[in-house]
Amino acid sequence: MMMTWKMVIKYSEDLFSGDDFGIFDETAQWCIKYSHDDYLIYSEIPIRNAEIGYAEIEKMNARKKKFPKYKHPYRDE
Repeated sequence: MMMTWKMVIKYSEDLFSGDDFGIFDETAQWCIKYSHDDYLIYSEIPIRNAEIGYAEIEKMNARKKKFPKYKHPYRDE
């Protein structure tokens, strides 16, 4: 999922009550990985220019369309 920090806080009760998933902010600066074992892992992404982050994600999305078996590192599919 991609969302803002405010959205994570607002919907945290619903987000952190089920399956494993990852949340990435819209500027590609941080991510949170939630585990069904009630673990949260926070990480900052070392890309400081959001446009570069968006460009990288778009490249991966295009690669996923071209090669359906490609494992997108920002999605749990």
